[in-house]
Amino acid sequence: MRIFVSYTMRDDYLNLSALREIEAFLRAHGSPYIDVLHNQGEDPQQHVVERLEEADLLVLCLTPGVLRSEWVQFELKFATDRRVPIIGLDASRSRTTRGGRSNPHSRSRYRFRDLTGKLVDYGPASG
Repeated sequence: MRIFVSYTMRDDYLNLSALREIEAFLRAHGSPYIDVLHNQGEDPQQHVVERLEEADLLVLCLTPGVLRSEWVQFELKFATDRRVPIIGLDASRSRTTRGGRSNPHSRSRYRFRDLTGKLVDYGPASG
């Protein structure tokens, strides 16, 4: 399964470390694509569109500012128009400190929310 991960880093809830943890978890379920980790295309925006076209599932990292992102809005509309299933990942516990370092007290667990509202918990691979 090809999994497209939609997120924003602008609200300081996600950083590269948190996105790598999410990637590691999703690898057990398919092949995740996270733009900041995987986009090596000559035309980065076109590369995102191509990965969206190939996606079997979109995982939306739910943080307070995620829906203010124009790119996230584009990705959600694209997936909705193509009838790609969308699930949410409660990443609001991933708040980073200034300087991009993770806050170890707030990033203990993530929660997936499927379209029925059922929650599924998982913790980071280490600790």
